[in-house]
Amino acid sequence: WAHPISLIVWRPPSSGKTALIANLLLHQTPPFERVVVWHCDPDSQEWSHVTDEIIPDCPKIENFDHEAKNALIIDDVAVKSLNKKDRHTLDRLCGYASTHRNISVFITGQQPSHFPASIRRQCNVFCLWRSTDMQSLRDISIKCGIEASDLKQLLSFLETPKDSLCIDLTGSKYKYRRNIFE
Repeated sequence: WAHPISLIVWRPPSSGKTALIANLLLHQTPPFERVVVWHCDPDSQEWSHVTDEIIPDCPKIENFDHEAKNALIIDDVAVKSLNKKDRHTLDRLCGYASTHRNISVFITGQQPSHFPASIRRQCNVFCLWRSTDMQSLRDISIKCGIEASDLKQLLSFLETPKDSLCIDLTGSKYKYRRNIFE
């Protein structure tokens, strides 16, 4: 996997978002030196196998050592409900900080519409599941440079509710993958 990346995982509840990101973290070479999880519940044990640094508020860019290989996981945060300052910081985390401060940003959510267009536009990897929300799929297809009908066809190859389609816009020769690695 490329580093740094800005990745969004859109999947329904209990469909494997945490497991998917944990697998990405575990397959990094060299490994991440610091993993921070921004989560609405700082007492959550969901990420304890990955890190003990779980924070309830938007992290500050300057709190990341740009010499270290960093990962920031934004897990089911109500992004559209953030105050103006935190939305601006999130925008800069996905844009400037990911490339200039050595931070891979992993964002999870249950619907593409939960994320402002400015955040979606800055991401370069998308993990999707079969969806009935055709407007969101059209929006994603435009961002990814693929016809909506082709995206719908790629999604038809997903056999189970836990299967995902990864669209990698980092320049990888494997632009489309099933379940991250296939």
